[in-house]
Amino acid sequence: MTNLARGEGVGSPCSKDVVMVSDSARKKAVRQRMGRTGENYTTASRAIAREQAKPGMAATRPGIDPRLLVPYPDELVRPADAGDGWQPVTTDELGWRVLAVDASAGQRARAESVWRPVTADRPCRCSGQCLHGQLCNNGEDGIGSCTGRLVHHDRLAASLLTVDGWYDFYACDSCGEEFEASVDLPDVPWGEHFGSGFRQFDGVRRITFHASDPGWCPDCGGDPCRCDEVYCDECGADSNYQCSCYEYAQ
Repeated sequence: MTNLARGEGVGSPCSKDVVMVSDSARKKAVRQRMGRTGENYTTASRAIAREQAKPGMAATRPGIDPRLLVPYPDELVRPADAGDGWQPVTTDELGWRVLAVDASAGQRARAESVWRPVTADRPCRCSGQCLHGQLCNNGEDGIGSCTGRLVHHDRLAASLLTVDGWYDFYACDSCGEEFEASVDLPDVPWGEHFGSGFRQFDGVRRITFHASDPGWCPDCGGDPCRCDEVYCDECGADSNYQCSCYEYAQ
């Protein structure tokens, strides 16, 4: 019997040697693009194929899992329960493996900071040294009570002493328990030496250590943080002179 890889091989639909693979996710993504752009089916399908083929790094980076070079089909399809902030995964969110072999340190660091997380059964998009997919082994009944898997959902630059230090965030896909861990990545510095300190590369998200540290802020999304610069939470004005809410209240 011939063993066929997923999506490969040709033959009669009735042949027992052929594994039929559903293409509904890809077709749904094509139809959604048609609705957004007005393109016909062929044009939309080719556009998505070009987007997925942009990385093209399999030939230049041998040994890399090809699944890490393109978005998964279901990451391009809007879920029925998705909120207003949902966006399809883009090439920029696939991690360092899609970068050119001569990518700069700044490009590597940014890619390490903005990759999109995946489910525990898929390979993580970070550069490695993580706990993604491992057993949770935690729960209300003690160690070993939860058989869920850890999902590596974020990595931020996090060190005041070295540019090699990063900080990882995990969550169990079963009990929801969250874990944090530090990791040193000598090959992926998040910044460079500048004077007597460090300067982070553009686009790198860095954890905030204390009130005076101008790191990336999860509340306002700014890096540095702009929370103290906003006078009014309603309209986002920086002062009472610019606040339309203040004006109307007088």
